Amino acid sequence: MARAPWPVAGWQFAIVHAPGVSLDNGDDDPRQFLGYLLAAIQQCFPEFDLRTKIFLNADRPLPADQLARYLLNDLHQMPEPFILVLDDYQCISDPAIHDFTATLLEHPAPAMHLMLLTRHDPPISLAALRGRGLLTEIRAPDLRFTLHEAVTFMGRMLNVVVEDATASLLASKTEGWAAGLRLAGLYLRGRKDMKLRVRELSGRSGYIAEYLAAEVLSRQHPEMIAYLLETSILDRFCAPLCDQMHREPCGKPSELTADQFIQWLVNTNLFVIALDEEGYWFRYHHLFQAFLTGELRKRRTADLIADLHRAAGNWFAENDLIEEAIRHFLAAGENQAAVRLVLEHRYDLLNTIRYQSLDRWLALLPADLVSKAPLLVTTQAVIAWVGGQRGDVAKFTAQAKRLLETLSPESPEYPVLQGEVLTLHNLVCALNSEPSSAWINPHKALESMPEKALFFRMLAMVLVAICHQMKGDLDQGVRLLKNELETADLPMSIQASCWFYLCIVNYLDCNTSETLLSGLKSLEIAENRQLAHTKGITKYFIGATYYQHNDLTKAKSYLSGVLEDRALTNLSYVTQAIAILGFIYLREGRPEKAQSMIDQSADSGWVMEDHHSPELRKALRVELALRRGMADEARRLSLDVDFDTLPPSWFVYMPQLTKVKLLLADGSEQSLEDARSRLAAMDRKMRGINRKCLRIDILALLALVCHRRNEHADATEHLRTAIGLAEPHGWIRAFLDLGEPMVDLLTFFIRHQADPSAAQRVLEACQAAHRDKEPSRPDAPTERFFEQPLQYILTRRETEILPLLAEGLNNNEIADRLCIAPVTVKKHLQNIFKKLGAKNRLEALKKSHEIGVVTQSKPATYKDPSA
Repeated sequence: MARAPWPVAGWQFAIVHAPGVSLDNGDDDPRQFLGYLLAAIQQCFPEFDLRTKIFLNADRPLPADQLARYLLNDLHQMPEPFILVLDDYQCISDPAIHDFTATLLEHPAPAMHLMLLTRHDPPISLAALRGRGLLTEIRAPDLRFTLHEAVTFMGRMLNVVVEDATASLLASKTEGWAAGLRLAGLYLRGRKDMKLRVRELSGRSGYIAEYLAAEVLSRQHPEMIAYLLETSILDRFCAPLCDQMHREPCGKPSELTADQFIQWLVNTNLFVIALDEEGYWFRYHHLFQAFLTGELRKRRTADLIADLHRAAGNWFAENDLIEEAIRHFLAAGENQAAVRLVLEHRYDLLNTIRYQSLDRWLALLPADLVSKAPLLVTTQAVIAWVGGQRGDVAKFTAQAKRLLETLSPESPEYPVLQGEVLTLHNLVCALNSEPSSAWINPHKALESMPEKALFFRMLAMVLVAICHQMKGDLDQGVRLLKNELETADLPMSIQASCWFYLCIVNYLDCNTSETLLSGLKSLEIAENRQLAHTKGITKYFIGATYYQHNDLTKAKSYLSGVLEDRALTNLSYVTQAIAILGFIYLREGRPEKAQSMIDQSADSGWVMEDHHSPELRKALRVELALRRGMADEARRLSLDVDFDTLPPSWFVYMPQLTKVKLLLADGSEQSLEDARSRLAAMDRKMRGINRKCLRIDILALLALVCHRRNEHADATEHLRTAIGLAEPHGWIRAFLDLGEPMVDLLTFFIRHQADPSAAQRVLEACQAAHRDKEPSRPDAPTERFFEQPLQYILTRRETEILPLLAEGLNNNEIADRLCIAPVTVKKHLQNIFKKLGAKNRLEALKKSHEIGVVTQSKPATYKDPSA
């Protein structure tokens, strides 16, 4: 009996009597059950006359519902409220007792609250009680200990302070199971090195195993035990899977169906956790599963256990749950079956941009098996590439080449491997900025690839396009990719990648308009299809292009998006996005923010380690110090930096240029000569592959070095070339980032040129940028440097709609004029407003007039489309 405040079902009583009845299988008799119940109530209220007692000795027992009504009459006379607790109610199976209890619950006495403690739901209409608000349920999830509660409990039980890491591990293993925590405490009591012991804790540990064997397993039907042991090898299970697991090893029909087994687990709440709302997938409690697997090894031979894994692997494979199938085949010793599964499904994963899933599959396989399977090695090379591991790309490509040499040309695997090896060879050349002479005919790779190898075919085609761009024929490369997009029936994931690579090819050539157009198209598909990896790297190129175009607001927006998706984005792109954001913050007069941006960990979801990113971040700290005019600090930071950690490719930040700036800051004749030599070598290489996006930065800096050495003719020539590459598409940021020295050089250049108009526009942009450090004010002279400041981001249809807006046409009239649907016009207008940063039609017309899309002197009055 308790005489303290006790909250139940939202009520709290100052004085509460709590009679309790602990039941067992021997109490499964209506008369005996009633006797215990009345005795418990009488103990709390000895003066009260319970008239229902006269029926205990009746010759013929009353029906359960009548008996319950007599008791309810007694309970309505009770002088004080009380809680009646019936413990272990799952021991009751007599329908008469359930009917008796149900009647008590359906017509509750005001003074009594009935508390049933049971391991499974009783056969009482709980739904009806729930609907009438007469039921308060405390289920297994409510009884689980929180981390804080587990720490407190274990600390008191063991009389020690439990460290957070140890407590977290213990809570994870016991999953809040109160009895499990107590048994774990008994197991840990008096043991040293608690963290190690908790790590070793499992369902097979001491007290836990004894408890589960005595209280759970020993009470089950033999066939239930067989089901439990067979399914213990599964991290999750469902009825069809359990059926195959139970039927296949024994080879005979079962008395108990898998559906009945699952329902029994649910009804008895036997350490099982539902994984979905439909009640299809389940898993065991971690400790219970560990206990069962231990029992399985005791009771079954290794061959039978392997058969179970084989059966599970077959079922998972048949149901396209490949990763789980691989795990079970490996556990069964069926290594070749696991390899075959990866080979059969790798194209599917590559074609749908599921790189990380493929990476996990490869990691499951024994390394020696992977190294002997040529097509798995080429797959490793691809995963290394998308993860930003250039060194591994080259390593795996070389390994695949050696394996190709061992194959007979008559082998069916040979042409497929040959196509992939040729593609990867050219990819390595592209990553290392090798000239076209080092490439193997990229068209040849396409000839030997199967049609279903969409990813590899696209990659081979992209490399063909890059090869055309390297040779100065950008249009041919672009046509090739656009033709593929227009004519081939490609899945959306491949289309998103293809548009992304079009973005890269145009970026290499400094074609701002096509870079953004392709990038925005890729991003649209990637966002709609939730292609996180494609989305992250595409945002980088859009942000980098806006940065080169000196639109820092848009650049910051897209590059911040890269960091939002960093967990699934190539680590090189994440690091480069951090670099540009740091430069923007520095430009905004926020050096602390810039520094914290560079210092933050460029973490990524890729399992493979990236040794380039730490070196890049160290080089970036040097770059920031130089941009802030802190030459001594830059020299100090540069002492252990490898500025050549990666060859220049297409990224905005090149650590090699930071090294040159250090030499320029030193100013000695030897340093300047070294700087000039480095830059000249870089420009020769970039010129050889037509890498315009990098040549602008290299030539601008080379012009400064030559000017510093009083080599004015060379300085003039290099600067003229840099401006010539930059001007057609507004690629201006390289000049602005070089600060006052570039202003001085441009001033000198303009005085000695017959037609200095382009240089004058660059100079005005540089002067504005370094005169006005407020990020909210645009550098107006910079806009005059651009030939097309915003028009490039509008599609052909959008540029057709704007003049019609200027004519004053509404949506229906525009639709009629262009032979499209009004809803299509509305969608195009939404895109126009977004791209131009306009809130309405008048603002869109004004901005389009400013950029030359609409050539009227002023926008016409338009009709209200809602009129």
